[in-house]
Formats: sequence, C-alpha cells, structure tokens
Amino acid sequence: MIIAICQHLLPSNTLAQQLQHLSPNPYLVGKSYSTIGPKPPSAAFLKSVELSVDEGSVLADMGITPKAAVEQTTGGVRSAYKWPCVWVARSAAKLQLESQVIADGILAKLQSVFPTERSIGIIGGGALGTALEERLKQQNAWVGTHERKRADSIPLRELIARSNVLLGCIGKNLVSLDDLSESSGKKFFVSCSSANREFATLLAYARAASEFDAFVGSVSQTQYQVLNGGYPINFDRQREWEDVNGIWLTRKLVLSGAEQAIGLFGKRPGGYMLDPRRQLRDIELWIDQLPDPSRYHIPQFSLSAIIQLSEGIFAMTEQPYDVHETTPNAVARMRQHKEPYEVTVRGVELIVLPGVWSPAYDWSSDFNVEFLPPVDGLDVLEIGPGTGVISTHVGLRGARSIVAADVNPAAVENTRLNFNRHKISQGKAMFSEGFENVTGSFDVILFPAPYHGNKPVDLLERGCSDEDYQGIKAFFRNVRKHLNPGGVVQFGAAESGDVEMLRSLFSASGFRIRRELSDWRQGYNCMLFDLEVNELGD
Repeated sequence: MIIAICQHLLPSNTLAQQLQHLSPNPYLVGKSYSTIGPKPPSAAFLKSVELSVDEGSVLADMGITPKAAVEQTTGGVRSAYKWPCVWVARSAAKLQLESQVIADGILAKLQSVFPTERSIGIIGGGALGTALEERLKQQNAWVGTHERKRADSIPLRELIARSNVLLGCIGKNLVSLDDLSESSGKKFFVSCSSANREFATLLAYARAASEFDAFVGSVSQTQYQVLNGGYPINFDRQREWEDVNGIWLTRKLVLSGAEQAIGLFGKRPGGYMLDPRRQLRDIELWIDQLPDPSRYHIPQFSLSAIIQLSEGIFAMTEQPYDVHETTPNAVARMRQHKEPYEVTVRGVELIVLPGVWSPAYDWSSDFNVEFLPPVDGLDVLEIGPGTGVISTHVGLRGARSIVAADVNPAAVENTRLNFNRHKISQGKAMFSEGFENVTGSFDVILFPAPYHGNKPVDLLERGCSDEDYQGIKAFFRNVRKHLNPGGVVQFGAAESGDVEMLRSLFSASGFRIRRELSDWRQGYNCMLFDLEVNELGD
C-alpha cells in the first residue's frame, strides 16, 4: 500500500517509522516551515497513493484521489473531501490533551525569545488558547483573551493596546491595521496555529530579510513584528519544541487513525470519528509512558465522554439485529394510556400525558439526552419537545434559557408540567408550527425530528411522521434566521427515513455535519447529527 504523509520533517517526528508496518516505504511530504531535507515526489508515485495522512487537501489540489485519509489539523478537517477521512483533529483525546503539550512547546520557545515578558494577549480561547492562558497565569504573567464566546472576552483593540506579545490561537486572519490604531510602542505577534497564517494582513504591510524571519511593520505610533514569518512559533526548522513524551500521544492517535482509515476504503465519503475505543486505549498507553503524568491535567475519560467530545461519523453498533415493525407497536402502546403516567429518563422522572409521544416506548430521547451538545449558560430552542424530556435535561444542565415549541397542545402542556416539576424557571413552553411563533435567536437548536415521510393520522403520530418531510424542509428554510453565530443545530433522525435526502438538505441549507452518531437498540435505529454553519461554503 502507498501512503503519503504530510508532516513536520524534523528529527523528533517518528511517525514514518511507526507507519512502516502498514507501508514499508511511506512517502514523506514536508511542510515548508518545518522540514529538514525534503525530497520531491514522482508523478507516478503520487498517482498511486491510497492513503493520505494529514493535509489531504494538498493531494486534492494536485488532482490525486486516495482511497481514504487521516487529518490531524483543523484546517484539514474543514476541507471538502471526496473520500472517507478519519478526523483525528477533532478527537476528544487530541482536543482535551494535546493542547497542553503544544502549549508547553510554544512557551518553551517563547521563553528563549522573551525571557522576561509578562504582558501577553491571547487571540482565541479554544483548547490551545485556554491551555496557554492557564500556564501563563501560573507564571504570574498578565494575560488577557479575546474570544467571542467568552463573557470575560477583552475587545481586540483593547487587548492589543494592553499587551506586548499577542499569541494567535484562532486559526484565521483576524487582526487588521485598524486594530493597532489605539496602541503605541512595540508589539510582537506570534502564530500558534498549525499551518495558518493568522496575521496575513499585518504580513502584507511588513518587510523581512527572508520568508521565515520576523516581519517588521508600523502603524501610527506602533511598531509591530510578526515572528517566524507568520508560521507556528513552535516549529523553527530546527526541531519541534514539544516534549517528546508528551507529543507521543499525537503520533499514536494519527497511527490509530491510519489503521482505521484502511478499513474505510470503499465507504461513503465524509469525516469519520476516530474510534472512541482506540482513543481510550491510546490515552491509557500515553499515561503509562509519561515520566510525570501529574504535569498534565488528564480528565477521567469514559467511552461515552469521548464520544460526546469527538466529532465525525460514528456507528456505535455496526449491524442491526432483530429488525421488526417497532413504530406501529410503539404507537399502539402509547394509545393505550388514558391517564397521565410516569417514566424515568437518565435519572430524571417525568410526567407523560395521553396523546403525547412517549419516551417510555422510544429510546431516541435517551439517545438525545446522552449526547446533548454543551448548553451551560446558553440560549436553547427545541422544536417538537413532546413531553419536554430533552428540554428538561437542558434546564438541569444549566442552560440560560429554553424555549420548547410544539404543534401539539397536549405536548405544550406536558412540557410545562415537567418544567414546573423540576423547577426549570428559565423554561418556556409554547404552541408553534415549527418556527411560526418563535422569536429571537439561540445558541443551540434541537429538533428530534419525525423520521418517516408518510402522512400522520393525528397529532400523536406527528412525533414520528412528517408527510413528504415538509415540516423538516420548512425547518431548514428558517433555522439559520434563529441561530446565533457559532451556534449548533442537533437534528434527530433514523436510518428508516430518507437519510440521503437529509444530507443533501443539510448541505443545501449551508450546514456541515460536525458529528454524526448512529446506534441500534431494541430492534431499531436512531441517528443524531450535530450541524454547524459551513463558513467555508464547501
């Protein structure tokens, strides 16, 4: 098998040797800012590549189509692929742990450049920005962060004015010349994101002796430098600054992703979750080989937590079993109830009114609750709450506000009863056909959608049936009007519905699938899609 690896070709990177059990002579494609001794590929070789490890978009630009790929950078994950790709970059193990290792490497390099600097601004408060912030505060440095989603975010111009060193951890060009207009003195801009020129505007108005030197420019009373030519500071064409034992985890995750990707040859194109079981194993192996595990904050990972925190397509159970006519049976059992009754979902007791779609006979609500996106402190809307089971859990998890809108008056009353029972004072249940009576915008929008396209006979069957998917199509015509920037839509479906139509609808409505979960229990399937606006438009 022919493998092309686009990696940092530095002495500490041992990934090629680790991949030799899959391919005796994997081809190494260097990165311009972190390569020693690159060698040009042959056209014949590149045409025969079967597996791309990292930066598969480079091959795509050359018209080369591998059978599968692995991506360990966010930029790679955001690319549009025509082949299956394992998203190591969006795995819980990498997101939760690697940022601490990278932060240590960045600070080790910075210490050699700024041994006494104590006024630092961080642009971007994701995993890497947060890890840098925590470590810098432990060193008694003044640290400020600009991050749109954080309540304590400092406006960008103010952050630049107050800081001498600005660390870019946001992965995109954000700083303009105008942002330096309120500053004075010397400012140093340092890119921390892999392969992203985060200060492209500043570079365009600066000069340097060579591509990798510090670019120097000026605006009004401010002189600025963009270090390392705007490339990530922890790669200086001599070595990686990360601890070799710490970065071992990244190498192992990529190796696991490559092994998984081989099994995806011939599968549907898209981004696949790095298998959570592999992640759990790799974390345990990493901890065992660390000389001092206490150096890192390592959460107590469970399989469920890893699935919750990772992104991509993941089939929790690969093969169905004992498939039978479950929906008619569930509806018949729901109709037997003439009085209110109770059910417990993930430890929360709920009232169920007659005529409302019931979690007692449908485990999809349990599935939704188990894998809810983060809601703490956020504004949440649920379309079609039924009993209010999901919205009640949302309230108990600290959502700032919850609006639950249903077309079934009995469901609206049922949701109110469960809000009151659990003292969800921030919850509002209302009658609405989709978004018809909904106002405002939200950070998270939940839609446990009906999964069949047939005509429902009454309001109870609206819980599972949507004639020709007209309600779902209307949802996607309107949802972006009510979604805050950076917001998430969680959409429930099932393989018994028209899933390919749904995928097309997601794309046509401007969304990308961030996470897709599928499971079979009790003889039938449920699916969850976490969607975000596709900012790249691909």
